[in-house]
Amino acid sequence: MRSNFLLVIIFWFISTISIAFELQPKAGFVEKEIRIAENVHFWMSIKHPKNIQLVFPDSTHPFTPFEYVNKQYFTTKTTDSISIDSAVYTLTTFEIEKLQKLKLPVYILSENDSIKIDSPIDTVFFQGIVNQLPKTIKLKQDTNKPDFGRSN
Repeated sequence: MRSNFLLVIIFWFISTISIAFELQPKAGFVEKEIRIAENVHFWMSIKHPKNIQLVFPDSTHPFTPFEYVNKQYFTTKTTDSISIDSAVYTLTTFEIEKLQKLKLPVYILSENDSIKIDSPIDTVFFQGIVNQLPKTIKLKQDTNKPDFGRSN
């Protein structure tokens, strides 16, 4: 009896791992450039057998170097035995690194555990407002003091 239980556990583990290797999320940035404090959109989708339950990240997930703004989730579409789930995340950044990368996980849920599958990494390019600063800055002294109606 114990050996049968062990065989069932091993079979479940192998089948779960093989399902995870067959499933590969697709993802990427909609925009290719971002400026500080502007929104950028990151899409993600995955095809999977309809009997598999999965979960996309929510607002509690660390989206570093980005900040989560919102998520638009689309209704699962199923044709025959294949389902497609997808979402678009609206993010923003306050970082100034030239290349900002992101990958997000999808979690396959099972009765007692979950398996994490990462999306491919995509990159968005930071577009600075000031491209190049001069080496020196000349200051000009303003000797014309405004009169604010005060008497000295």
